[in-house]
Amino acid sequence: MLESLKLSLPLVQRLFPIDVMFALADMEKFIYYLPGTELDIRIQEGMPSRREEEYEQRWRQARW
Repeated sequence: MLESLKLSLPLVQRLFPIDVMFALADMEKFIYYLPGTELDIRIQEGMPSRREEEYEQRWRQARW
């Protein structure tokens, strides 16, 4: 299932008329990240997914 999502999300991303990113996480860590063309909060696979404050700060600093 995860491999199917990794293959299909770049296609889904192209369907959006705006810049989008996708992040998949389990309860502990990020397992997949697809940045947008310009929108990139620099998540890496394996990073803990429970650091809401840090990701909110990255979101606010993202360049549009």
